Parts: sequence; C-alpha cells; structure tokens
Amino acid sequence: MSDRYQGLGLALLVSLGVVVGGATPGMANPVQPAIAQATVDEAQQAFDEGKRLLEKQDKESLQGAIDQFEKALKLSRQSRNQNLQALALFGLARTHAKLGNPQKALELYNQTLPILRAVGNRPREATTLNDIGFVYSALGDKQKALEFYSQALPIHRAMGNRSGEATTLNNIGRVYDALGEKQKALEFYNQALPIHRAVGNRSGEATTLNNIGFVYAALGEQQKALELYNQSLPIFRVVGDRLGEATTLNNIGNVYDALGEKQKALEFLNQSLPIRRAVGDRLGEATTLSDIGAVYDALGEKQKALEFYNQSLPIRRAAGDRSGEAITLSNLAVSYADQNNLPKALQNINAAIAIIETLRSELNNDALKTSYFKSVQSYYEFKIDLLMRLHRQQPTQGYDAAALETVDQSRARVLRELLIQSSANITTNISPELLAQEKTLNQTLDTKELQFTKLSDPLGSKAQSLKDEIAKLYADRDDLKNTIRAKSPAYANLQYPKPTKLAELQQQLDPDTLMLQYSLGEKESYLWVISNTELKTYILPKRSDIEKNVTDDNGKEGFIREINTGNIPQRYATQLTAQIITPAAAQLKNKRLVIVADGILHRVPFAALPAPNSKTYQPLLIDHEITYLPSASTIGILRSTVATKPRAKKTIAILADPVFSKDDDRLTGKTTTDSKNLSGADEFLKNRIGRGMNFSRLKGTAAEAKAILSLVPQESDRTAAFGFDANYDWITSKNISQYRYIHLATHGFFDGAKPAFSSIVLSGYDAQGADRKSYLRLPELFNLNLPAELVVLSACQTGLGNDVPGEGSVGMTRGLMYAGALRVASTLWNVDDNSTSELMQQFYKSLWQSKKSHAASLREAQLKLWKEGKTPYYWAAFTLQGEWLN
Repeated sequence: MSDRYQGLGLALLVSLGVVVGGATPGMANPVQPAIAQATVDEAQQAFDEGKRLLEKQDKESLQGAIDQFEKALKLSRQSRNQNLQALALFGLARTHAKLGNPQKALELYNQTLPILRAVGNRPREATTLNDIGFVYSALGDKQKALEFYSQALPIHRAMGNRSGEATTLNNIGRVYDALGEKQKALEFYNQALPIHRAVGNRSGEATTLNNIGFVYAALGEQQKALELYNQSLPIFRVVGDRLGEATTLNNIGNVYDALGEKQKALEFLNQSLPIRRAVGDRLGEATTLSDIGAVYDALGEKQKALEFYNQSLPIRRAAGDRSGEAITLSNLAVSYADQNNLPKALQNINAAIAIIETLRSELNNDALKTSYFKSVQSYYEFKIDLLMRLHRQQPTQGYDAAALETVDQSRARVLRELLIQSSANITTNISPELLAQEKTLNQTLDTKELQFTKLSDPLGSKAQSLKDEIAKLYADRDDLKNTIRAKSPAYANLQYPKPTKLAELQQQLDPDTLMLQYSLGEKESYLWVISNTELKTYILPKRSDIEKNVTDDNGKEGFIREINTGNIPQRYATQLTAQIITPAAAQLKNKRLVIVADGILHRVPFAALPAPNSKTYQPLLIDHEITYLPSASTIGILRSTVATKPRAKKTIAILADPVFSKDDDRLTGKTTTDSKNLSGADEFLKNRIGRGMNFSRLKGTAAEAKAILSLVPQESDRTAAFGFDANYDWITSKNISQYRYIHLATHGFFDGAKPAFSSIVLSGYDAQGADRKSYLRLPELFNLNLPAELVVLSACQTGLGNDVPGEGSVGMTRGLMYAGALRVASTLWNVDDNSTSELMQQFYKSLWQSKKSHAASLREAQLKLWKEGKTPYYWAAFTLQGEWLN
C-alpha cells in the first residue's frame, strides 16, 4: 500500500515569516521598551533560524528547528508578543508532525489556534486549521480531518489566499481518497491543480499531480498513474522538496509492482527509503518498508518480507498511524498464510480488523462509513478464506461458524445501525438554528424538484445541471442530519450489537426455515446453510464464474436476460442453480428459504431458479417459500426494534393510477388508448431523467387498488388516493402512519448513476393542470414514518440498488425499513401492468381471507400465475424482504 504526498505545504510556513516585532497591539507591555524590543528581536531571530532548519528537510535539521522554535516561544512569552508566540508554537507543531509525532503536534496546534483567534489573525488561523486536519487524517480520524479542512477552506477563500485554498482542497481530496471515494477525491484534486498552477506554487502542483496519480493507480490505470508521477518527480527535484521526491519514488515503485516488474519496483522503493530516513519522515519510512516487504512477498522471499514488515510495524505504532498499522498487519497475515502458518495469520488479521472497526466507529457520517467499509472489504474476505482453510484442516473446531460471524460482521452495517437509530429519539431538542437550516434546505429542495418536474428536455444541459444541484442539496441535508445527530446525547449513548454468534442467529430461526448466507470471493465462494439446530458449509465457484451466469457487463447474456425475454429460463438458469443451489440440495427439502445474498446475487430472483436436479424447468418456488434479508443479523434487530415501537392499527392505504402526463384524458377530457408499459433500456433511461417522454398511464393499477380495497369492508379501515390525489402530499402526510399496509401502485425507477434520484413516480399535476412535485426520492423515504406490517412497491425496479461491497444493495428497501416497515415487497425489473394487478389481488386474498403468512401469500400468488402459463418474467420480479413469520 503506497502513500501519497499529503500537501502540508512548506510554502505556507515560509509565508508566516513576516515582521512581528513589537508588543501585540492593544496590550500593555510591563517591561521597558528597549529591553522588550531586544527580546522580540532575539525571538524573531530564533524563529527565522527554526524556519530555515525546517526547510532543509533532514532529521538533524528538524531537531535543530525544535530547539530554535522553543527558544522563540520562550522569548515571545517573556515579551508577551502573541503573534510571535503563535508562530513559534506553529513551527514547533509542524516540525513534530514532520518527525512523526502527531499527538505532540496536535497539542501544540491546539495551543496555537486560540491565540491566533484572539489577535484576529485569520490567514494563520486557516493554515493551522488545515494542519490540524492533516494530523487527524494521518491518525486515521478522517471525520475530524474533514471538519477542520471545512473550517479552513472558507477562511482561505475569504482572505483571497489561493495557495492555502488549493492546499486545503488537495487535503480534502486525500481524505476522500483514503475513504474509497475515488471520484470525489478527483473532483477536489482537479479543483486544486489549476489554482496551484495559477499562483505558481510548483510544489503544490507536484503534490496534486502525485495525488491524482495515486487515485488512478488505485483504479487500476497504472500507465496513467505513471505519467502523472513522472510529471511530479522533476518538479519536486527542481524545488528541492525531498519529501515529495521520496513519496513519488515510492509510488512509482508501487506502479511497477502492480505491473509485475518487481525488480524495477525495488529499484524505486530503495531510492525512496534513504531519502525518507534523511528527512526524518518516519511515517513515510514505515510505508516504504512495508511496500518493500510486499514486493519480496510476491517474489516468494517470505522471510525477507517478514523482516521488512516487522521493521515497519513498530514505527507505525509509535507514530499513531492506525491505517498504516492495519495495512502492515494485513500484509503480515497474508505472508504467514502463504507459509501455512494459519494461526499466526489469523492473529494478525484479527488485529488489523480491530483497528478498522475502531476507525469506522469514529465516523458519524453514514456515507463515509459506507465508503470506508467498502474500501476495506478485502480484510474481511481474507479472514473468511483463512477461517475456511482452518475449517478444512480442523472441521470440528468451529472455524466455519467463525467465518459465518465474519461474513455477518462485514455486511449491511450501516443499515443495521440505522434500524437501531430509528428506535431511538435522537433528534429531540434540536437547536432553533439547525431547525431553521433544515427548513430552508427542504424549501430549496422542493423548489428545485418542481423545476425539474417542469423540464421538457430530459437530456439537455439544463437538466443535468439541475440534477447536480438537487444531488448537492440532498448531500447538504445529509450533512445537516449528521450534525444534528452528532449533537444528540441519545445518539452518543446508542449501543450497537456485536457480530451475531451462530447460537444467537439460530434462536431467530424456526424449525421450518433455513437461512442461506452467501459470500462471493475472488478465489472461491461459500454458502452457509443454517437451521435452528445445525450449520452446513459449502464451497462454491469463484465470484467471476457466478457473475457470468447472472449477467454479462452489458446485461445481454445470463439468467436475468433469459427471464426478461419472457421465455422459460434455460442455459444460464440451469448453470446458476448448479453453482449456488445444487451443492446444498439434499438439505433444502421443502423448507422456507431465507436468502442473504452477496454481490450480484442481490439481483437474482431465487424463486425463478430451476429446482436442482430437475429434468425439465420447475421453479424453486414450487417447493419453497423464499424471503430475503440484507444480513443474517438484520432479523434480530428488526424484531427487537419493532417490539419497541407502537404499530399501526388501520388496515391499508393505497396509492394508484397517478396522472403522469398532460396528455392524460383526465386533464384533456379526451379518451386515449392505453399506453404500453415502458420497455427497452433506452426509453426507460430517457423517462427516468426527466419529463420529456412522459411515463405511460397504468390503468391496471386502479383496478388492482379497487379489488384490494374490496377485501377490506370497513371503510374507516382503509384509504386510497387515485389520479390527481395520488401525489407527494398524500404519501408524505402523517395520516399514512396509521395503516398496517401501504400499497403504492405506480411507476418507479432505479438510477444507478445517481442513486439519490431513484424514485417512486407520483401524480405530476393537479386537476387544473398545474405542475406538482412528482418524485418521491430515495433519500426522502428515510424521512417517512411508516410503522407498517408491509410496504408494497408495486412499481418497476423498486428492489434494485447500488451493490456496495460490505453494505449490499443500497436502495429503496433500506429506506422503508428505516421508516419502520417490518417487510418490504419490491421488484427487480420493469413489471407488466396486468400481471402485477392479478398477482397483487391474489396476494391480499391469500393474506387476509386464507390467513396465510406474507411469504406464503406471495408464493401462492406467484404459483397461480405460473400455473396459468405465465413465465417468470410476469411474477418473479417481486421479492419479499424482512420478517417471514406471520
């Protein structure tokens, strides 16, 4: 694992070397003026010498700089010159940061900051805030780093400090890079680069080029990374920035390592190491030692690799570099595993994951938690593989259960925490200022959403610009929510459960239910089949082999494509069943199956998979009820949170047949023929971007809704919204929380490029033809209060989401679970209007008249369509997620 040049910015320190002689204005000076001035002059000289030594960038000079800054600090305190005192403290702090003493640096920066604020020195305050952010970033506390950078940036801009602005932008990019947000990191780097060039900050330019190269290397574009490193290296050498030079040499070495040129990699890494040591860059030294170890590891020289790792580890620990420590521990684990020393490997990967869990816990922003967890999934995957190797060697020692626990530890963590938060009142006693900000943000969002609704050109630049504005507003609202949440004592006191043990999980299972937990891996995949009394484990093909049978990169081949053609699934379906179901076929019998999917399996309708070993196509649905969970432990959290909340009492609220188009006969008064359902990826893409091509009317949904309502004879126990009334105000009203079943029969879509735009489509017009806000966006689902037994999204693509490693499918289902739903029924593709209507009517009849469970009722409705001769395309899109009992 390489580092990148962090861009603390020696030029900023040079800019602080201004004349600071004389007492601080407005302060009485008790010493005689001549003596005071002499003390100030001496302090100034000591500071200048410290600055000169700091610029030399070697270890001996850095120690000398500390002596000079301490002398300047003592003299400035004697003369009560606060400006010079702040400079001396700042110089000491930065020197300790460069020597790898981050805690000491923080202590000194925190002494500097109040003095600068007291004397109103805004430029230097911004520089100090930037540096504090830098130290927190080095310590692995990315949340705090962003907080300080976000304070520094507007001050730099207000003061016109373009160089400081660019440095802070660069450092913000570095945080997002470390958290796995590569594209966001590039956005900030690409803002910083032209500013550095405009102000002639060559070192800053080289730093940002280096950082951009680091992102491309992480994205697998090694040649592009090499080009950028080769631009930055000569600049660092020209300006005499030895730290930047060493870092770039290290990064070039890692590119050659990735390209398989191991000897060339060692050549560059061995050029970097002595420079790191000469300039006293302890953190960088540890990085290069670890990287050299990794090259020797790849060359098969395991003992030599261990020597370098064991040199790196104590340096990283001493410096408080927790992220780096986790990297080296992980490298040690891999090396020990390659030598078949599995217990030692397990010890090291456990230590690495313990650090990761701590770093994750320090983030209070859900998006950052998700990004960070995604970036470290390889640690958990390695541990799972390692435990399964141990299980093969010692099959009675419980390593298979430990592997299952690790899988659960690495899945849907943000969702589980959100569910726990939903049962705690963490937003009470909000300050008036924050409430005002929230109100303003929501009003602005409503205005922009209405503007978006009115757009006639869905693909134009104005539409894209407005989408960007809306996405930014949703992000700002999330940030505000995080601020509100962080200030809540209830949030601080929340206790999140530890990974669920096998025995605890089995307590959640009844005798008729099997849980199928999948984990897709690079070398091999695994299936755990859990009953209430036993655990069986199966080895499956590697991730890429399974993915080929689900869908190809273009969605033109695979099981999903077979279903969406409207034919009986054949080749890919059979192959997929053989891979992921057949190994456990003897254990399945007629049990209810609870699927905990992984990766691309989130897109698979298991009900439509061929039953294993069947000669002709028979869907798995025939012998099994099938439900889904985001993670194995989600069911326990759902059950416990539901138990603490009052549940809805009335039966059902239904929204159906909204008005999507001004051509609708309910507006024009002219009878029109039914529009066909949306079909074809291109048409659907255009529809979901804007209103240029109107969504077709779904007349079948009105019949569907009326048939369902007829099953609830008590009028006071049901409510419905049709046509113009099927709008945003209706679904977001407090009245909806009174109903146990919420049924939305309309269009929906998933936006993979911008998930926040995934939406339920509502009526876009009132009875007079005036525009209304017509989308219920994914982020808004989290604001609803729906303590429902079931929410049915009888719409297209509502079960899809972005597959985020470690978090699973991030889409509408999780928003509705957070809103209080015990179960969610949603769809995996664009569904047929008439078949969906029939399916839903049968579902509710089975549920309410035959008194069957939700899972059994959905199965019965789907079987009815299958027996009528309808292929899986017409019924298999619907999946049920959440509680399977009752």
